[in-house]
Amino acid sequence: MGQIGSSEPVDRVIAVELARRRPAVGARILRRSSEGASPFVPTRFRLVAEGATLGAWVEGVDLREPLDAALVDELRAAWLEWKVLLFRDQHLTIEQQARFASIWGA
Repeated sequence: MGQIGSSEPVDRVIAVELARRRPAVGARILRRSSEGASPFVPTRFRLVAEGATLGAWVEGVDLREPLDAALVDELRAAWLEWKVLLFRDQHLTIEQQARFASIWGA
């Protein structure tokens, strides 16, 4: 197991540091985006929340068609806020799946 210095295992050091940073009392508030940031409102598709802070269904995007730069920018903004984007009923060929994945760096 990796060590920091020579005395404590890395996982122990990380756990202690994380515990030190957490508030000592009260519930932890989870947010989709940074405190004070305005929520993202798409103009080219609809988002339906799957959970309060994580995951949204994307409606109104056909992934079989090439996506223009403006639509890709909106999808990225939605992904940054929701962390997980879900697309229903997308029947893609291997090529279409590869094209869509390439937008995200895959």
